[in-house]
Amino acid sequence: MAMGIVFRCNACPKKIEAWDEGHPYYVNELGKKVYAYHPDRERDQCTGIESDVICLECGRKTRSDDANPTTVCKKCGSSALHDTYHLDGQRCPFCKKGTFVTDPESTMIS
Repeated sequence: MAMGIVFRCNACPKKIEAWDEGHPYYVNELGKKVYAYHPDRERDQCTGIESDVICLECGRKTRSDDANPTTVCKKCGSSALHDTYHLDGQRCPFCKKGTFVTDPESTMIS
């Protein structure tokens, strides 16, 4: 079972949805990544995970593979990448005034 949460900026209308399990995958016989989310039976074959990350400088969202982590933002070159599931208390890169807080009424379950 996967759990999702929503972070909202306390100074602007921006919100970010995030899931705890990321994007589990395995590599098939053709060398391609195959994503297997809960409750997929092929999930037992997963050998890697990609996590959603956001640049805290420019707000660009991307994925980072745990086997080969992304260390700099492809848009602005900053190393201020942060896992979207752990945004509570982080400065909002969109308005640069507020911080993200967990919305207690927006829990999601898959």
